[in-house]
Amino acid sequence: MNARLRAATVSSLLLIIATPTVGQTTSAPAARTAGGCRLASRTTAGAPYSALQENTQSQTLADGTHIESKQQTYQFYRDSQGRQRTEFKQNYFDPTGAQVEFLVSIFITDPVDCVTYSLDASTHVALRHTYPPNEMTPAELSNAVKQLAHATPNELRHETSTERLGTDTIEGLLVEGKRETTTYPVGSQGNDRPIVVTLEIWTSKAPQLRVLSKKSDPRSGETTERLRNIRLGELSPDLFQVPADYQIQDPPK
Repeated sequence: MNARLRAATVSSLLLIIATPTVGQTTSAPAARTAGGCRLASRTTAGAPYSALQENTQSQTLADGTHIESKQQTYQFYRDSQGRQRTEFKQNYFDPTGAQVEFLVSIFITDPVDCVTYSLDASTHVALRHTYPPNEMTPAELSNAVKQLAHATPNELRHETSTERLGTDTIEGLLVEGKRETTTYPVGSQGNDRPIVVTLEIWTSKAPQLRVLSKKSDPRSGETTERLRNIRLGELSPDLFQVPADYQIQDPPK
């Protein structure tokens, strides 16, 4: 039980820091907002949908042992105004060796009211964060990170190339694929030979969703993130409201 609670706590923090990759949209119109809230840059309007994302990891150890397991599950919802709800479920192995799934948290992004809620399923507490118009956007944060990257010596910087993979149909949606290959040079991470990481991404156009992502990294094995049960169309407004049995709390000022 302690291990389960530790996993839940860590996973809740990760969910707040970053949204899952597969369910993210690519370049698309920002959500319509009532007061020009810059939180809208995190989501997309006019493309309501729901989908289940499964994350699995496969790894072969040095002695030949192969491990494959489902790591997390995310249930995504988005309405036509760009409101988003993500339900995060964690998996763990019980004493019998079976994988058990339990709800950890729910994260609601509301670009109309410029607010997000992080709901803890174990305590029924919803942490509310209101975003002012002048808050730094994700794009500005990305530029700040890029500026820091310039401090890395040229000989230690990684290089990334992109290959187009054409089109395919996944989960009933027409998707376009690309493969990104990133090479980390010798010495950039204490490595005595180059580290090559590949990331294969398949994205649909309508709606713009990252439907499938496959990452191969010699340091951690292979990770697959895939959307399933994709349903297009408007959703119930109740999904984007904090349930009545949750206590809403604001961060200390």
